[in-house]
Amino acid sequence: MVALLAAVLLGVQDTKWNDRESFDKALWSLNRQESPSRVRCALGRPSCVKKGSNWEIWFYGLTRKGQLPTFGQILFLEGTSQISYPPRPHSDNELHFGETPSASVISEAELIQGLNILGAYEEGTSPSEVTDVIRCVNKLLPFGEAKVKAILTEAGRLGVDGGSIPGYKMKLFWLVRALYDVPDNPPNFNPPAIGSYGQPNEAGLRNWPTFPLFMDDDIPFSAYYGRLLQGISEPFYTYFLEEGPRLALRKRPLVPPDDPFPAFLRDLEKYRKEPENYFLALTYDQLFWLVHAVYTPQVMKDAIARRWKGEPPLVLIKGMPGVRKADFDRFHGEFLALHARWDPAKMDYVLRGSQQRSAASHCLTKPNSK
Repeated sequence: MVALLAAVLLGVQDTKWNDRESFDKALWSLNRQESPSRVRCALGRPSCVKKGSNWEIWFYGLTRKGQLPTFGQILFLEGTSQISYPPRPHSDNELHFGETPSASVISEAELIQGLNILGAYEEGTSPSEVTDVIRCVNKLLPFGEAKVKAILTEAGRLGVDGGSIPGYKMKLFWLVRALYDVPDNPPNFNPPAIGSYGQPNEAGLRNWPTFPLFMDDDIPFSAYYGRLLQGISEPFYTYFLEEGPRLALRKRPLVPPDDPFPAFLRDLEKYRKEPENYFLALTYDQLFWLVHAVYTPQVMKDAIARRWKGEPPLVLIKGMPGVRKADFDRFHGEFLALHARWDPAKMDYVLRGSQQRSAASHCLTKPNSK
C-alpha cells in the first residue's frame, strides 16, 4: 500500500524526460481515452498546458515557455484524452508515425536545438512573418541535409501541424518551400491536403512552383490567406514523409536585397495574373513589416496596426488595390533615402554606417496585446 501511494505521488510530480523511447513507451501504455489523473500518473505533470473552450493540450519536454513539445503532446476534449503524439504503434485503423531519429543521424542535443528553432518560428519572433521564415531557414541550414530532415520529421511525429491538434497555423508546410530547392518530377512542391486554399491546377503549379510563397530575391512573401477545411487535415508528418525524399536542402542562406520593394512589385504583378480566390491575398503589410526596423510610412501605421487588433490587414484584392501607385512610389523613395541594408548577422534591415541611429520616427512597433 505504501509503495502504491509512493508511486501515485511520484506520478504527479514534475517529470523531466531524458529518454525519448521511454517516454514513447509510457505514452503508448495509456488507452486512447484516459482521465487527466491517469495521464499524470504515467507521464508526470506536463511542461505546459494550453486551454480552449472545451479542450486542453498537455505539452511534454518543453525547454522554455512558448516552444514546441520536444517529447509529446496530448489533446483532451471534455476532460478525456482523445489524441496523443507521437501516435501509438499502428493497428488496423491507426497510423504509426515511426520511431525517433537515430542517434547516429542526430544527437539528442541537436534535435532539441532544432525543435526549439522550429518552435520560435511557430510562435513568431518578429512582427514580420517573412522575417520569421528567413531566420528559421538560416538557422536550420548549418545542421545539414540529414539532420534538417530528422528535425522536421520529428516535429511532425510530435504532432506539430498534425491536423488534429488546435492552435497550429500549418506553417511547416510553407517553411519547406523556403528551406529546399524546387524539386524535379514534378518541378514544383506538391500542395498539402489541408483543405481548400486556392491551390493552382497542375499547369498553374508549373508557373508557381513554390505556391503559396513567391521566393523572389530570397524573400518569402506569401499569398496564403486562409483555408476551408471539411474533414481531417493531412498531418505534416505524412506530407513530409512523401515529399521529403525528393527534396534537396538549399545551398546558401536567404539574403534579401537591400531594396525589397522591386521584388514585391514583381510578385504583385504575378499575383494579379492569378484567378481571383477568396483564400489568396498578397498583403502590402508583409513588405512594410519586413522593413519595419528602419522604416514604416506614417500614413500606413494605422492601417498596418489593424492586423494586431484582429482586423483585416492592408490587402490587395482584385479590383481593390490597397495602395495607390503614386503613394507606393513615394514610400519606396523614402525608404531608399534612408540607405538601409540587409544585415545577414541580425537577419533584419539596419541603417548604414553614419546613418546607424534611432529610427523611431520611421518605425512601427507591435502594439501591446490587450
